[in-house]
Amino acid sequence: MGSNKSRANYRVELHSQIFFSSLPNIFITINPCDLHHPLAMKFAGVDLNIDNLIVDLMPKSQQRAAIIASHPIGIVRFFNKLITTVLSTLINYNINKHKSNPGGGVLGEIEAYHDKVEESGRGALHLHMLLWLVNNKHPHELRNLIVNELPDFNTYIHKFSAIWPTSNNPSCRLRYPKKLHDPTTINVENGEIQMKHAHSMMNNFNEWLLLACRCYMDIKFIWSASDTKALVYYISDYITKKNLSFHDSNSLIYQVVQKFEKNEQKINYIDALDKSRRLILRCFNTLASQQEISSVQVASYLMG
Repeated sequence: MGSNKSRANYRVELHSQIFFSSLPNIFITINPCDLHHPLAMKFAGVDLNIDNLIVDLMPKSQQRAAIIASHPIGIVRFFNKLITTVLSTLINYNINKHKSNPGGGVLGEIEAYHDKVEESGRGALHLHMLLWLVNNKHPHELRNLIVNELPDFNTYIHKFSAIWPTSNNPSCRLRYPKKLHDPTTINVENGEIQMKHAHSMMNNFNEWLLLACRCYMDIKFIWSASDTKALVYYISDYITKKNLSFHDSNSLIYQVVQKFEKNEQKINYIDALDKSRRLILRCFNTLASQQEISSVQVASYLMG
């Protein structure tokens, strides 16, 4: 999303899709790790044999960071290739025909999807996507179909123990460890559905998507209309947020007011309303023209 206007139009697009296809069923976040992915290095011009990869030939971490920063177009190509491959193979959705292939994929047959690409603070791209399933079943029907649980798996949990002790605030900004819920319950007071969560340090995941993407992901089945409202608000608010931080905006407005007061005697205002209108217009133009856009984001816009 480039301009403030285009970001604001996203809400209209999302609401139109919901009006046409009813409530979505699945929410997915995929955040490819370009710094450590061999395919990203390949698209950035590094001579690697992806089919027979030798780990020692991979550049070191600092070299990979420099390569990523110097090749924004290659990183966008890597991101687009990964996402389109996931859609066409694992999810088994025909992007050209805008329909799911017969039999569907790992998430079932998809009626429609709506996705938006967002960038992180360092310019890395990640994806938020809502999926609509074909012949979606009511939660009561799904509950009756689930008759067995898989046994415990061997797990290896990586904790950032080397980082936490050095922080002044030991609490995790992602709210880990998370509360455990066993089994899935419904709060009779507010109607909130608390999904089963068997491990405090693990996020929701789909094993096939996680294995293929090898990156951070989140997946959530949307059980109720209240969940849909919360997710639609979160996605649209997150995507349409302004690029400038609060303190940057204050600094720019302060500069505008200073220049406006300095030139006040040189301009003949009709009345106080005209003076206020011109001040607000200058503030708006200044904020609209000052945007923090990374090279990867620019390349993504230009490549469509």
